[in-house]
Order: sequence, then C-alpha cells, then structure tokens
Amino acid sequence: MDDLSLKSEELLNNPSTRMPICLVLDASGSMTGNPLKQLRLGLQQLFNDLLQNEVSKASVELCIITFGEQVKTVLEFQPIKPTIRLKIATGGASPMGEAMVNAISEVKNRVALYKAHGLPYYQPWIVLLSDGTPTDEIEDSIAQTVNGIKNGDFTLFPIGIGDHADLEILERFSPARPPLVLSEVKFKEFFSWLSESVNRVSESQPFEQIELPPIEDWHELKKK
Repeated sequence: MDDLSLKSEELLNNPSTRMPICLVLDASGSMTGNPLKQLRLGLQQLFNDLLQNEVSKASVELCIITFGEQVKTVLEFQPIKPTIRLKIATGGASPMGEAMVNAISEVKNRVALYKAHGLPYYQPWIVLLSDGTPTDEIEDSIAQTVNGIKNGDFTLFPIGIGDHADLEILERFSPARPPLVLSEVKFKEFFSWLSESVNRVSESQPFEQIELPPIEDWHELKKK
C-alpha cells in the first residue's frame, strides 16, 4: 500500500471534522540552548493540553516544520498522540522563505485529501515562530502566503521570539494579523494559549468566526 493510500485509510477511520495546524519553527543557531529547551517544553504543553480535550484530540492534525541548517518536516500531518516523539535540533541560518513554501504545500496537500474523501475541516492554521531575520530569498514565499490568506486557504499567526525578531518581515507575511513578540521563556504560556484557541475552534462549526482567548495573561507577549 502506497503512502497516499495509508493516509487515506487513516482519514476514513476518523469521521471527525479536521483541524489542520502547521507549526513553522525557527531552529537556527540562535535558538540553541535555553530557547530550544523552552520550545520543547512548550510543545509538550501543547500536546498534553490537546490530548485532554476529547474534541480536539479527535479533530486536530498537526504538522511541524523546522528551519535552521535545513528545512525539515519533523512531523507530517497526523492526529495528536501521546507516543509522538519530536527530534528538533538547532544550528545554521534561517531559511524562513523555504520553510513557509513547504508549509503552504503541506497544508494544500492535506486539504486536498480531506476534499477527496468528502471530510469536513476547519480553516487550516499556520503558526510561524522566528527569533531573527530570514537568510534566504523570501519574495516568492511572501507572495504565496499573502495570496493564501486572501483566498481563505489558511490563517497565519506570526510570532516573533525575543528582542531580535524581525517584525517588519513577519508583517510582510501577514498584513492582516500583526505579529506579536514572545519572550524566550514564555513558550509554555504561548502554547497553552494556542491549545485553548484550538479547543474553541474544534468545538465550533467549520469556518465559523470565533473569539480567541485574551492574551493579557501572557505577561511577556505584547505588540511591539
């Protein structure tokens, strides 16, 4: 059985409305040390929170792409499971443009599978976290991202990590949703907010407008 058939069988075994989320995570050299440690703790928090919500547990399908020494899909789209173990290493530059093109492709391919099997789904989310400036060519990726947002293909959450994140670049990727700044030690709080947001979406109707949780409790997260 080929990979497409395996994915199709997996989809049909679960009739729930899908909530596809693609995390695009900076894994450049500047994320080495405590930032990477906090990122891993935050991701574990996200997994734990989603697994505790029966609706989200059945609906959420997660994809994780990292960009550093290379762009790597460390987790292909799949349901949240307690057995998932992520291997995230840091190093190298910051090829954000390539990572975003890959994320858009992953999202489009997943949605195509949903449509092929007549499965309902929520608008996909792409969550981009970066602590610096991209080091590759980004114009094409910006055009693809902005076009996807305008067409309703997905919504983008741009998050700058720490004081050196390039907010002007993040804003170019997301003209409708201004980027926010996240302290390097507040990953768990951010991912708790993300899981609560996802829970609200998964308990709503597909493409229904919902109010996201307030961000005031993230004391270090603020517009810059």
